Amino acid sequence: MAKKRKKEEEESDDFEFPEFDRMQYMKDEINKGKSVLISMALAPIFSYLSFKIFEISMEWSFGFLLLILGIFILEPVHKFLKVDVERFGKKEYAMNWAMFFFTWLIVWIILMNPPFGDFADPTLDRFGVSVLTDPVNNTWEPLGEVGLVNGESYTINITARITDNVGIREDSVTIEFMGNVYGMNRVDEHTYNITFEGVVARSNPYFFVVSMEDVNGHSVSAPVERVIGV
Repeated sequence: MAKKRKKEEEESDDFEFPEFDRMQYMKDEINKGKSVLISMALAPIFSYLSFKIFEISMEWSFGFLLLILGIFILEPVHKFLKVDVERFGKKEYAMNWAMFFFTWLIVWIILMNPPFGDFADPTLDRFGVSVLTDPVNNTWEPLGEVGLVNGESYTINITARITDNVGIREDSVTIEFMGNVYGMNRVDEHTYNITFEGVVARSNPYFFVVSMEDVNGHSVSAPVERVIGV
């Protein structure tokens, strides 16, 4: 037993830690940094191509396919630019893929929004109906707070709140009511209204269709129904 312990002590005395290669360490770190910079520089190119493909096809999937293609060609591009990928492990590859993806995503989001792109339709946020209960004092009351009588005629005010990420063409906001189409009046940046006289209160709902178009040609028609009566 003593001989075995002595042999182990002799072997441990012979062990030496490998010498730290400072020069090789610096080369490896520069190599990693260079690879990350290349990945980040390549990503905006693929973001722009993804944006143009989506602009033509209006298919999100094509943009993401281009993203995947970009990830697959990272290694050949690195080799072409004299990056020593042979010294890369899973950690280095994962870092490059992550930097490529997040850079691609950030640039893609920027390109998909104004002033570079506009793919969002206008939105009808709120549709309100008020009733003129006192023509002399011109007092408007919310529809639910007015004691209407079925068969009686009332003056009603229709208010629509419309939003868009670029801007609405003012003359494009219309409302279809009782088979006719009318232009709505702009109150402020997002609010439009119109007044109808002689609307007969009834228990069956009235149907309205509010249509709008933004400055880039995206149009929406939003059907709305309201009961004006009891």
